[in-house]
Amino acid sequence: MKIPKSIWNLPPGTTLQALGSTGTYWHYGIYDGQGRVIHNKKHYQVVREPLEKFSEGQKIHVNQHITSDNLYVAYQRAEDRIGERFTLSGNNCEHFVREVHGMPKESKQLQAHVAVGVIALLFAFFGAKK
Repeated sequence: MKIPKSIWNLPPGTTLQALGSTGTYWHYGIYDGQGRVIHNKKHYQVVREPLEKFSEGQKIHVNQHITSDNLYVAYQRAEDRIGERFTLSGNNCEHFVREVHGMPKESKQLQAHVAVGVIALLFAFFGAKK
Protein backbone atom coordinates (compact mmCIF):
# COMPACT_ATOMS: atom_id res chain seq x y z
CA MET A 1 0.00 0.00 0.00
CA LYS A 2 1.28 3.45 -0.91
CA ILE A 3 1.79 5.75 2.08
CA PRO A 4 -0.18 9.04 1.66
CA LYS A 5 1.81 12.27 1.49
CA SER A 6 -0.13 13.56 4.50
CA ILE A 7 1.57 10.90 6.66
CA TRP A 8 5.06 11.74 5.35
CA ASN A 9 4.57 15.40 6.32
CA LEU A 10 3.66 14.79 9.97
CA PRO A 11 5.90 16.15 12.73
CA PRO A 12 8.16 13.86 14.78
CA GLY A 13 6.34 12.49 17.83
CA THR A 14 3.00 11.94 16.09
CA THR A 15 1.33 8.69 17.16
CA LEU A 16 0.48 6.43 14.23
CA GLN A 17 -1.57 3.27 14.18
CA ALA A 18 -2.27 0.48 11.70
CA LEU A 19 -4.30 -2.69 11.99
CA GLY A 20 -2.18 -5.57 13.21
CA SER A 21 -1.51 -8.65 11.13
CA THR A 22 -4.60 -10.51 12.40
CA GLY A 23 -6.90 -7.51 12.00
CA THR A 24 -8.02 -7.82 15.63
CA TYR A 25 -5.83 -5.15 17.23
CA TRP A 26 -4.18 -1.80 16.51
CA HIS A 27 -0.42 -1.53 16.27
CA TYR A 28 0.99 1.81 17.48
CA GLY A 29 4.21 3.72 16.85
CA ILE A 30 5.83 7.15 17.00
CA TYR A 31 6.62 8.87 13.70
CA ASP A 32 10.18 10.23 13.37
CA GLY A 33 9.41 12.86 10.70
CA GLN A 34 11.67 11.12 8.15
CA GLY A 35 9.54 8.26 6.85
CA ARG A 36 10.23 5.89 9.74
CA VAL A 37 8.35 4.80 12.86
CA ILE A 38 9.71 3.92 16.28
CA HIS A 39 7.55 1.10 17.62
CA ASN A 40 7.56 -1.87 19.93
CA LYS A 41 7.75 -4.75 17.51
CA LYS A 42 5.71 -7.76 18.60
CA HIS A 43 7.83 -10.56 20.12
CA TYR A 44 10.96 -8.43 19.77
CA GLN A 45 11.84 -4.93 20.98
CA VAL A 46 11.53 -1.21 20.28
CA VAL A 47 12.86 -0.58 16.76
CA ARG A 48 12.88 2.13 14.08
CA GLU A 49 11.53 0.93 10.72
CA PRO A 50 10.22 2.45 7.48
CA LEU A 51 6.51 3.34 7.37
CA GLU A 52 5.86 0.46 4.96
CA LYS A 53 7.35 -2.13 7.30
CA PHE A 54 5.54 -0.70 10.33
CA SER A 55 2.15 -0.83 8.58
CA GLU A 56 2.62 -4.30 7.01
CA GLY A 57 0.54 -3.11 4.05
CA GLN A 58 -2.31 -1.79 6.17
CA LYS A 59 -3.64 1.77 6.05
CA ILE A 60 -1.89 4.09 8.51
CA HIS A 61 -3.97 6.38 10.71
CA VAL A 62 -2.99 9.28 12.96
CA ASN A 63 -4.11 8.60 16.53
CA GLN A 64 -5.60 11.82 17.94
CA HIS A 65 -6.10 10.43 21.46
CA ILE A 66 -2.58 9.35 22.34
CA THR A 67 -0.67 12.61 22.10
CA SER A 68 0.90 15.38 24.16
CA ASP A 69 1.62 19.11 24.06
CA ASN A 70 5.25 18.56 23.07
CA LEU A 71 5.53 16.01 20.27
CA TYR A 72 9.29 16.45 19.98
CA VAL A 73 9.79 15.41 23.61
CA ALA A 74 7.70 12.30 22.92
CA TYR A 75 9.88 11.58 19.88
CA GLN A 76 13.07 11.96 21.96
CA ARG A 77 11.69 9.63 24.63
CA ALA A 78 10.80 7.08 21.95
CA GLU A 79 14.28 7.29 20.47
CA ASP A 80 15.84 6.75 23.91
CA ARG A 81 13.87 3.51 24.28
CA ILE A 82 15.08 1.81 21.09
CA GLY A 83 16.26 -1.65 22.09
CA GLU A 84 13.85 -2.14 25.01
CA ARG A 85 12.23 -5.58 25.11
CA PHE A 86 8.59 -6.24 24.17
CA THR A 87 6.16 -7.91 26.58
CA LEU A 88 2.47 -8.22 25.79
CA SER A 89 1.21 -7.53 29.30
CA GLY A 90 3.67 -4.89 30.50
CA ASN A 91 5.47 -3.26 27.59
CA ASN A 92 3.51 -3.58 24.36
CA CYS A 93 3.17 -1.02 21.56
CA GLU A 94 0.23 0.79 23.20
CA HIS A 95 2.03 1.02 26.55
CA PHE A 96 5.05 2.39 24.70
CA VAL A 97 3.31 5.24 22.84
CA ARG A 98 1.29 6.27 25.90
CA GLU A 99 4.39 6.39 28.08
CA VAL A 100 6.49 8.46 25.70
CA HIS A 101 3.65 11.01 25.58
CA GLY A 102 3.64 11.16 29.40
CA MET A 103 0.34 9.32 29.74
CA PRO A 104 -0.38 6.46 32.18
CA LYS A 105 1.09 3.14 31.05
CA GLU A 106 -1.92 1.07 30.04
CA SER A 107 -3.27 -0.86 27.09
CA LYS A 108 -6.99 -0.32 26.65
CA GLN A 109 -7.19 -2.81 23.80
CA LEU A 110 -5.41 -5.50 25.88
CA GLN A 111 -7.85 -4.83 28.73
CA ALA A 112 -10.77 -5.20 26.31
CA HIS A 113 -9.41 -8.47 24.87
CA VAL A 114 -8.89 -9.90 28.38
CA ALA A 115 -12.41 -8.89 29.41
CA VAL A 116 -13.90 -10.60 26.35
CA GLY A 117 -11.84 -13.71 27.11
CA VAL A 118 -12.99 -13.82 30.73
CA ILE A 119 -16.64 -13.38 29.71
CA ALA A 120 -16.29 -16.17 27.14
CA LEU A 121 -14.75 -18.49 29.76
CA LEU A 122 -17.48 -17.70 32.27
CA PHE A 123 -20.14 -18.29 29.65
CA ALA A 124 -18.54 -21.58 28.62
CA PHE A 125 -18.19 -22.71 32.26
CA PHE A 126 -21.64 -21.72 33.48
CA GLY A 127 -23.34 -22.46 30.17
CA ALA A 128 -22.03 -26.04 30.29
CA LYS A 129 -23.56 -26.68 33.77
CA LYS A 130 -27.08 -27.76 32.88
